[in-house]
Amino acid sequence: MSYDEKEIGAYTGNPVELYKFENSNDPPDEWWYASGDDTVLLYSDTYVPMMISRSQLRLATDIRGDSLTVRVARDNPVALLWLNYPPQDSIWLTIYRKHRDDAETLVVWKGRVRGVSWSGAEAVLECEPLVGLLKRPCLRATFQLVCNHQLYDDRCGYGWEGGMINGQDSNGVYFKNPVDHPGPATITDIVGNKYYSAAFSAYAIEFDPPADYLYFFTAGYAVDLVTGERRFIKFHDGGVGDGYIELYQPFSGVEIDDEIDVYAGCNHIANSATAGIEENTCKFKFNNVVNFGGFPAMPVVNPFTRGI
Repeated sequence: MSYDEKEIGAYTGNPVELYKFENSNDPPDEWWYASGDDTVLLYSDTYVPMMISRSQLRLATDIRGDSLTVRVARDNPVALLWLNYPPQDSIWLTIYRKHRDDAETLVVWKGRVRGVSWSGAEAVLECEPLVGLLKRPCLRATFQLVCNHQLYDDRCGYGWEGGMINGQDSNGVYFKNPVDHPGPATITDIVGNKYYSAAFSAYAIEFDPPADYLYFFTAGYAVDLVTGERRFIKFHDGGVGDGYIELYQPFSGVEIDDEIDVYAGCNHIANSATAGIEENTCKFKFNNVVNFGGFPAMPVVNPFTRGI
């Protein structure tokens, strides 16, 4: 009998559902769970029995589709990814459905885990379907003074493979060069979200006129070399002694004497004759104006609203 025949039969159905969770790593980390009592092998993946249930599937009338609630034990490894802070990678969920005495398998739902809450002995996973991603705006570039690109993306064209920036060209402009990479930063102290290291105080850039660029890593990234976790740098102070970076969220496992890597940040400003040195980012800091994605010559006064 086919899947459909077993599914609609009054006594022939013997269904089991398979839940595949995976993150966006390359290759991804994966978790496989089966709703029944037996282990199931599907596409060379082994789904282990697990206490897991979900809300009913239904057709939705809006573009976001219908959300899904999945319940697991409170100590489930997937749920624990949200224990302290949301994971940096998206967690995707695919639900398969089959009958135990039939090989035909269907995908009945696919989407991502949006958040987790805890209720007694259970963890409740709130999931949204793939169609829910359509609610995002598609055209993000606007006519504006600042750059439309995301730092280090393909449009920016400025790769971050070299780690911390530690080179200067003939014009005194700092650039990224793997050969000149000074190595990871050793953490000397941690106070809340602030991580101190002598490496963070080594970025006073001299221009004409001289200026101290104390915010070199602000709006950049910090990376845990052990786990690969990334954190956004809220502020960098390269003052006297060990400078520090302040993160929006602390690392889950970095301690004093551990090593992290940091990447310079960008305020998306190209160049301005009247701006301070910290506002001449694309030209002086990265020497990357050729890829600038904004419109620095845009007039401040809009003639359509203010007149000429």
